[in-house]
Amino acid sequence: MDRTISDEEKIRKAIEISQRRNNYYSATNIQKEYTTNKKEYKLFKRMFIQIIICLIIYGVFYLVSNKNFIFSSVIINKTDSILNYDINFKQLYEDSLSRINFFINKWKEQNNTENIKQKEVSESDSNTVENNTIENDESVQQEENLASIDTDVQEEDTEKTQMEKDADFLKSKYSFIKPISGKVTSRFGEREVLISGMTSNHKGIDISANKGTPIKASTDGQVEEASSNSQYGNFIKIKKDDMLIVYAHCKELKVSKGDKINQGDMIATVGATGVATGPHLHFEIRLNNRYINPELIIK
Repeated sequence: MDRTISDEEKIRKAIEISQRRNNYYSATNIQKEYTTNKKEYKLFKRMFIQIIICLIIYGVFYLVSNKNFIFSSVIINKTDSILNYDINFKQLYEDSLSRINFFINKWKEQNNTENIKQKEVSESDSNTVENNTIENDESVQQEENLASIDTDVQEEDTEKTQMEKDADFLKSKYSFIKPISGKVTSRFGEREVLISGMTSNHKGIDISANKGTPIKASTDGQVEEASSNSQYGNFIKIKKDDMLIVYAHCKELKVSKGDKINQGDMIATVGATGVATGPHLHFEIRLNNRYINPELIIK
């Protein structure tokens, strides 16, 4: 027996059929568009690769046809200069080693200072506890021990180093004047290496001044050497008995080997020759080939 379908149900079924058809056609259109876009992308990619290959081939032909430009004298000379550049690996190694040693020593000094401070704090704390608990006789004994320690320290302070003895000897035998007026920018002893070729153990002092400033002889004597090298630049060595004074990094030398010099004579001018970071005078004093801090002699 046939089932009677109402008008509303007929309308609903018609709408469902229409929606299914629309969804089918839209999905089909999307797939067609995707396929078309994919083909266009592949075509564009192939065309781009062909353009790149053509440019490479053109570049190769251009270089081959203009080989005179590639092997021109300018390029050859620059290549030779780069290949012939001499790198002093030994000097680089020594500079690096000196820098490492400098920072290691600095680190050790800081640690030693901190250890000494901690030790002083702990000793002061222990002394405070002992002072609060010991009897009068023990305090008297402690004072005697401290007095003996102070006496030992004073005796140690009176013992001078060889450098101090040499400085006292030179001051008692000769008179000295400042070779130039200026600020001491690098003192005697260990220092930080700033440029290649600079030594970490400074054997003199550096006094900064403007280029061309006159340099006076600190003492009288005779010029043992007036020359130039890669380290000192233009330098003068003046000898007086067993004492030797060096004036280095000069701009101009006003004396020659064998000249007799009086104290205060103008012997050179300030420069920045040799291994130098700027215009200054490197002032060095030796006694029997032992280096002396010039600041112990000239204030």
